[in-house]
Amino acid sequence: MNRITEVKIRFIYLLFLIFVLIFVVASSMRYYDKLGFYEEKFEVLQSGWQRVLPDGSKKRLFSTGESVPEKELLIERQLPQDVPYALTSLFIRTVHQDITVWIDGRVVYEFKYADIPPFNSKIPPISWVRIPVQKDQLGKMIRIELTGRGRTAENTLGGIYFGEDVSIICAILWKNALQILAAFCLMFLGIGMWVEYILVDKKKGDERGAYYTGVSLFFMGLWLGCQIDARQLIFNNILLLWNLEYLSLIMIPIPALLFINKVEKGLCQRELFLLSFLIFICDTLIIFSAGVGIFSFAELNLPIDLLGLITAIEVLRSFYMVWKKISTSLGS
Repeated sequence: MNRITEVKIRFIYLLFLIFVLIFVVASSMRYYDKLGFYEEKFEVLQSGWQRVLPDGSKKRLFSTGESVPEKELLIERQLPQDVPYALTSLFIRTVHQDITVWIDGRVVYEFKYADIPPFNSKIPPISWVRIPVQKDQLGKMIRIELTGRGRTAENTLGGIYFGEDVSIICAILWKNALQILAAFCLMFLGIGMWVEYILVDKKKGDERGAYYTGVSLFFMGLWLGCQIDARQLIFNNILLLWNLEYLSLIMIPIPALLFINKVEKGLCQRELFLLSFLIFICDTLIIFSAGVGIFSFAELNLPIDLLGLITAIEVLRSFYMVWKKISTSLGS
């Protein structure tokens, strides 16, 4: 009588997975009524725009080739006349810019960023603007003024959606699906590392760097999640998320260095501890400066990136020292 072994079960399970894959592919190829919300009942208004120059003259804009950043951009075009959608809205992506929108010569939306300390950013965050468009406004002239940080016309025209709300929101979420998934995976991995440390390593007294790995992964995921273009569709406080983007980036280097110290078993401990202490001082000054309104996180972007670069260089140097020690021991 043949025995049931683990190898046989694994083989049968593999065959079952192949069957499931064939079933999924065949099901996806079958015609069916699309009942989801992502029906593409929208269009990206990339063509038909004109730039209004300071002297009042107009220049036609194209969605490609307009790669010169402009701090002040005034554009206009005619809204679509015949729209096969029940409800229509205009979604405009602003990148650190104030915005004013006119339809048929009347201001329908205006946003001027108010710099309110503490914990201010001093410049507008990246955000989406939603403007409902009434039926009597279809076919009318729309004019958009964007002021603030320089942005190319090519990027601006690629972030103007016109159509049904739900369809546009689904499109933005789908465009960011991979980044959303990656952010949640990193955060859940980090939490899993913490659980392993609390339930396993800490009780055994055998800490292998799981705690520091978990902290690093969690803040990497938080940093990635705060950069998601669709974050405004989930959270209201965009300024908080923008600050969290920088805070999470600040929180990564020290646990990363302590994790490397665990892996190397203290080979470069003196240098790693010294660098961690210096980063702690710099992080304290950066957070204090942003908190009291001296400098915003956006203005301190360069030193924050520099700390990350120094951390990466030290990690590579530490690995080189380990490799050098192993090579020397093998050679002798």
